[in-house]
Parts: sequence; structure tokens; C-alpha cells
Amino acid sequence: MTSRRAIFGLLTPLRFRVGGPKSIMGKLHFIIILALSVGIAAILATPLSAFEYDGTHWYDSDLPVTWEMNQNGTADCTGEFDAVRAGYQTWENVSGSYFTETYMGTTSLTGPTLDGHNVVLWGSTGGSIATCYYWYYPSTGRLVEFDIVFEDDFTWSSTGEAGKYDVQNIATHELGHTLVLGDLYGAGDTEKTMYGYGSLGETKKRSLHQDDIDGIRYIYPESGNRPPNTPSSPSGPDTGTHGPSYSFTTSTTDPDGDQVAFKFSWDDGAGSGWTSFVNSGGSASMSHSWSSQGTYEVKAKAKDTYGGESGWSGAHEIVIGQPPATPSSPSGPDGGMRDVSYTFSATTTDPDGDQVAFKFSWDDGTESGWTSLVGSGESATMSHSWGSEGTYYVKVKAKDSYDAESGWSQGHKIVIRAILLEVDPSSLDFGELGKGSSRTMTFRAYNVGAGTLSGNLGVDRDWIAVSPSSFEGNDNTISVTVETEGLAESLTPHTGTITATSNGGTKTVEIIVTVIPSRVVAYPNPFSLAGHASLTFWGALVPYARIQIFTTAGDLVRTLVETAGVSKLSWDGRNEEGDRVARGIYIYVAKDSRGKIAVL
Repeated sequence: MTSRRAIFGLLTPLRFRVGGPKSIMGKLHFIIILALSVGIAAILATPLSAFEYDGTHWYDSDLPVTWEMNQNGTADCTGEFDAVRAGYQTWENVSGSYFTETYMGTTSLTGPTLDGHNVVLWGSTGGSIATCYYWYYPSTGRLVEFDIVFEDDFTWSSTGEAGKYDVQNIATHELGHTLVLGDLYGAGDTEKTMYGYGSLGETKKRSLHQDDIDGIRYIYPESGNRPPNTPSSPSGPDTGTHGPSYSFTTSTTDPDGDQVAFKFSWDDGAGSGWTSFVNSGGSASMSHSWSSQGTYEVKAKAKDTYGGESGWSGAHEIVIGQPPATPSSPSGPDGGMRDVSYTFSATTTDPDGDQVAFKFSWDDGTESGWTSLVGSGESATMSHSWGSEGTYYVKVKAKDSYDAESGWSQGHKIVIRAILLEVDPSSLDFGELGKGSSRTMTFRAYNVGAGTLSGNLGVDRDWIAVSPSSFEGNDNTISVTVETEGLAESLTPHTGTITATSNGGTKTVEIIVTVIPSRVVAYPNPFSLAGHASLTFWGALVPYARIQIFTTAGDLVRTLVETAGVSKLSWDGRNEEGDRVARGIYIYVAKDSRGKIAVL
């Protein structure tokens, strides 16, 4: 046994002890190190040396022992937090002992440090598998605090995998040191949890040997009234809004079979009173409302009819008030120039209908402040300029009037360049053309930045032709010709796209053309007097035309005259007297075109 000096200004004189495992030939060897400032306490004689104990213990007023786990855990496996808790629960569940403990959740604290917190964590032990540090008053034997460190360099498992150290196996042993039980090395001790050696894949320490059980009963013997067991974490809703009351339920058993009552902690500074007493194993409920948005931990404790109280249960989280939905990508320009301010807008909704504000990330190491609050579903804008060329992804997040924040949106890409391509116009509408005809229009491709613009033009339709097909210069006129020979006559316009790809970015020009019939056609045909408001005559012969409608017997029904020079002329299905025509077949005649109409 070696010794090392440890000086702690607080609570001096305290004895500092370390129980730490080292890896020796695949075995687990636990070493105890004592401070030089105090003497070494004698080992108490115990019946048949079934367990080792030196007289240090928790005072009754310190029970239940509250402890936490560092939030990082280990990257080797999942379930490590539950595995450690199961190790301590194994000791707490021993009948005939009044020792109790309460897990308080995760923490960012580390150790070993005398800081008023009992912490279990993964870290560096200097080669040990795990190390238990504890502090106590040598004059009274009162245990004050412990920290347990699992060596992060070793590989861990929560399921007893071969070739890995089992978390619950090692935790049950290490937590035995916090009682305070010592290591055993005798030939008859190999099956005990407190046996000082272990191996990869071992799980037998998860279950206590009778001598381990006798040890905790010896240190913390049960006598008189026993308090209720720590209740289960309350059950209830996970989410809610501020104002309404929400009900939570918990239950526990009493080792003496006494009736129990429950008290709830709401994590907002308010506590409940005690519920009415119920039978051991029964449940009780209480309701609470929160006035502020946030995440709250609801806990419960129990007392029996003799006043014995349990520790606090684990927490049930409820989120009051939901954060806004993550906004969609901001809308704004796709390209721009250095030192020019560009505006982006964002919108989102809040599930509680709260007002929302927005913050933008510009992808250049800066973020905007928050916008003013706007209504849920409304938009807000922010502007920004970039000082360097490059590709940037603008993101946005939202917060509501209670400061609950969403996640960041997907990025909107903007390319900042010295040379910047623009086109004008961005759409060319060739209007109505007869089949087999052509027409030419122009647009500009020009540079709004510095340097010299150059690029190429491409089309996605074979009826579109551009000239020239490439350009170089800061103001270029591009001719666009459409040929309708291969296009169908249709009321629906034909569309295509010209793409300009340049050293200043990419732009597109939309091309629109409608191919009209060379004759006069009528639509809809058949024409329903009940279902259609009017019938339209359409085609290249319609402008300034006189269209006459006859019965099949040759009687004139109606004469229509187009006077505006457009390609469409409507008929309301009435004759010259203004009466609805009868159902049947009618003939229409316009210049050199004629056809039939079915009227239903």
C-alpha cells in the first residue's frame, strides 16, 4: 500500500481515498491510496472475513446519497447510464439494509474534485480500469463525498460483450466502495462482487454474493420503520402550453407495507402538498400548471404513515410551449457582387401561435441580430453584404416571444463575384404565330460588375435558335428566333429556356410562343348550353372576320364580327333575337374556313 499527499482547504482534515483498478495480465486490481496527513484506520474485524470494512460510512442524515453522471458518458456503447444506475440499485434493493440513493441526472461536472457533488464519469485514471475516490472525516468516520472515474481508453459494453469491460459489472463493484466496502483477494472470494479482480466480458459482479449482502447489512442495518422506496418517475404528458393544468401520476411500495403519500416537485419553484395516503404499491396523482414557457423536470417523493420519506424520483420532462418550426431556406438572390447589400426574407409558424423573430447566418463568420417580432406565418427580412468573392449559404432560425428557438434552416446559396451576369428581359413572349412561321426577338446579356464578361448560350428546344451562341464583352445583344413548323396548334403556349453560362454566373431566359390554327376552329366543341358560358372561335382568320352560324337547313342563326384585330371571338349560344338556340348541329362559316358545332 502506497501513500500520496492530497491537500483540500475545505473540510480539513478529511481523508482522501482512492480505490482504483489497474489492468494487470487482463485482471482488475484495486489499489487504495491514503493521504499522508492522517493515519491509516484499522480494518474492522468482520465475521469470517466475509467482507472488508474500516468503519467509514454515510450518516443517516446524509441518506439518500444523491449522485450524478457526467453527460458525456462513453462513446463505446449506449445504455451506460442505465447500467451504472442498475449497479447502485442492486445495493439499494438489499432487504435488511436501510441504505438509499437517488440518481439526480446528468451533469457537466467532472472529477475527481471535492465540490459537493458525487459524480460518475469516464475520463483518465492513469492506467486503472476504474477508480473510486472518496473523502471522509477521520475523526468521526463520516463519509462526505465520492467520485468514480471509468478509464475512457478501455472498451466498454452495456450488454456483457466478450472482449469488453461490462459497465454494470464494474459499476456494481465500484459503487460497493461508496458504502464503504473494501476489496477481497482470498481464494474463496472469487464469486463476490467485491472480489478485487475482474476480466473482459465478466458480468458475475452484477449480482451480489451473500457475503456482499451481509456487508451492506452490517454497515447499514435495518431497524425500526423503513421509509418507502423511491417512487417511479412520474408519468404524464411530455408537452403542453402555459396556462392549462396537467396531471402526473406516480407509485411506489413500502418495505413495511405501510400506506404512502406523495409530494411532487414542479421545477418552477413551486411544490405540491402531500397527496392522501394510498396502499403500498398504489398510485396517486396531482395536477399543475406552468405560467412560463420552458422545459421542466417533474419529480416525486413518498412518505409513509410514520413519516419516513424516500428520496426524490427520477425526472419526467415536460416542455411547456413549443418552439417555432424550423424555417424553410431564406429567399433572396442567387448571385451578387462584393460590398453590395442583398435582402433575404424568411417565414415560419409557431405551434402555439406566438409571435416570432428571425436571425440570419451569413456563412462568413457573422450573424445578424434578431428581427422584430412578427405574427406566426408572417415574414421578416434582413440585408447583408459580403466583402470577398465566394459561395455562401445563408441560413435562418426563429425564436418565439418566450425565447424558445428553432433549429437552423437549410442554406440558400448565393455566389458573390467581381463579374456578374444579368439578362434583360428574362422572358421573351413571341405571342401568337401561325404554324410554319417564324419570328425573331432579342435580349441583352451584360455585366453589372467589374472585369470582362464572357460565356456561352444553350437552348433546351429545337425550335429555338440563338445568335451568336457565345459572347464576350460587357453588353451583348442576343437574337432569338422561334420556328413553329414542328409545333402543334394549341391554346396552351409552348415554352423553352435559353441558358447563359458565363464567368459571371448563370442566367436563364424563358421563351413563350402560342401556335394558332391557320383556319378558324371552335372550342369547346361539343358546346354545352348548361355547362359552358360561351364558345370561342379561334385562329389566324378570326381578326376582322365575319363569322356566320347556320342551322343544317341553311337558316342563319347569328352573325358575329371581330373588330379588334384579335384571334378570338366568342359566341354566347344565342340567336339574333337573343334566345338560346336549340340543341343540335350548326354550321359556321368564316372567310375560307367552315366547320360544324355540336350544341348540347
